[in-house]
Amino acid sequence: MRRAASFALAHVEGSATVAAYARDDLLEKRRPVMQRWADRFMEQSRREAPAT
Repeated sequence: MRRAASFALAHVEGSATVAAYARDDLLEKRRPVMQRWADRFMEQSRREAPAT
């Protein structure tokens, strides 16, 4: 998981072409990190949402 998080946070690539390939190649490795973040965010949102 730590390696996937490192990939997800890597923002700088050498060129636009390299960056485009990296986005595509690393998407599946980033997906678990993004999903965990989304789950955490949604859980927090549910706790803070006003009762209707």
